[in-house]
Amino acid sequence: MFASAFRVSALLLAIAASLLGSSEPHLVSAQIALLDQDPAPPTAQPTQKLPAPAPHPISRSPLRMALPRRTYLCADGARVVILFETSAARLTLNDRIFNMKLVQSASTTKYAAGPVVWSSTGEDGFLADNTDPANPKMLAEKCHMTSSFPVAAPAANAITGTVSYRQHISLPPDAVVVIHLQDVYLPDAPSPFLAEFKTTVGQRNLPIPFTLKFDPTKIDPNHPYVVEASILVHEHLRFINDTAYPVLTKGNPSNIDLILVPVKALAGAKP
Repeated sequence: MFASAFRVSALLLAIAASLLGSSEPHLVSAQIALLDQDPAPPTAQPTQKLPAPAPHPISRSPLRMALPRRTYLCADGARVVILFETSAARLTLNDRIFNMKLVQSASTTKYAAGPVVWSSTGEDGFLADNTDPANPKMLAEKCHMTSSFPVAAPAANAITGTVSYRQHISLPPDAVVVIHLQDVYLPDAPSPFLAEFKTTVGQRNLPIPFTLKFDPTKIDPNHPYVVEASILVHEHLRFINDTAYPVLTKGNPSNIDLILVPVKALAGAKP
């Protein structure tokens, strides 16, 4: 439509020029030729490409990465791994996974996923399917904890108790009571002393109290620990414990009463 209008205007201009006797008819012809052409299409603007959105970073919850983990070895080679949350747990039995919730219990720790229940006391536990309450099915039994993360040190930093013996023997005031905390994880290797307590008997009567302080960061919850005690008189060993006193880990206490025996009694002689 616009092209036709331009042609009509050009024709009118040419007629007007001829009537006026234009001295430059070639300019009018050039203008008519230009107007006779179809107008050029508008230049297409290049499409601007928007930058691709940056990918969202993978969410890695620090809390989930640091969840406490316990590994148990059970009868018949079964292996139980448990990730603990505040009131839930993810239990893996070999290749089976159970998402469990904490169950209130006065004597044991319990987590349940429907009829499947994990029960533990200290470092021992079992997994049972109670679909038939009259005949529960043991999925994993006689489970014992073999590793834990993070390593949990004892809340206390000292072992307390008393030292005494049953014989009616008087000790001089300068007799020395020595108590050691030992790691006995390797029974065939020398047991390192982790802490030591020394005191003189003085004028005190039996039993003699003691407080054996230790560094909790040096305690491995998977290792067994014992306390050993002795009494020296003029640097000669007179009394020693002939019974093992386990402490701290594997459900053992941090308060003990040590009963010693005379050293000669160990050799079969009278004190």
